[in-house]
Amino acid sequence: MFVPTPLLQLSLEDDETVPIDGSMDTTGGWGGAPHMDDIIEFWTELNGTTEVEVLNPNDHTVGQRYTGGPEDLDVWYYKVDGFPHDVPRKGWDGTDPFPLMWEFFSLYTD
Repeated sequence: MFVPTPLLQLSLEDDETVPIDGSMDTTGGWGGAPHMDDIIEFWTELNGTTEVEVLNPNDHTVGQRYTGGPEDLDVWYYKVDGFPHDVPRKGWDGTDPFPLMWEFFSLYTD
């Protein structure tokens, strides 16, 4: 059973280790994830979000914030182009993911 949950997803479009297109290799027991767009659609439907805001914070990043659900459980999905599998960090051509993460998680703290 799935429970509505807020979600923040940061995906690197050039990630060949965990590709967002669902083509991850299952060698070694890893893999087998659906396309990230399908995963985001699942959570937006489960959370009942009714509004989407598209953001372009820089030339390499597109963000979608899904809001307006009955429990105010947002789904934020950011795709960053031009970077391989890596830990999010300042320097993604102007994208500093840490303020973004704090902005999201601070919505759900007391």
